[in-house]
Amino acid sequence: MLEFMRRRTRSSVIKVLFSIIVLVFIFWGVGGPVSGSRPDVVANIDGETISYKDFQRAYGNVKATYREAYKDRLTPEVLQTLDLKGQTLDQLISTKLLEGEARRVGFSVDDDEIRWEPGGHDLPG
Repeated sequence: MLEFMRRRTRSSVIKVLFSIIVLVFIFWGVGGPVSGSRPDVVANIDGETISYKDFQRAYGNVKATYREAYKDRLTPEVLQTLDLKGQTLDQLISTKLLEGEARRVGFSVDDDEIRWEPGGHDLPG
């Protein structure tokens, strides 16, 4: 993952994502005993929290996906190299930021659009 990012350091998308992540850590912080926040909160993003339970569930899903792909080659060393916990937290933070921005600009999706499957049927409406 780091090698991928190093090769693409000129990409503005990568720079924007890193900037957003850095800003989140600077202004809203990561929960923990040192910052005085509740121990069941992993991160606070613009008033929204990521609970330890949600983080563990997402991390379990990511790890299961890698375990299925890597099979017996997924050793503790590979897990550490891949930094799946960091990737999982980054993904959860990005999701919260995107949800907040969608709310800010008034983007919404109704239940019919959620149930719609591309290629299956025309969009209801």
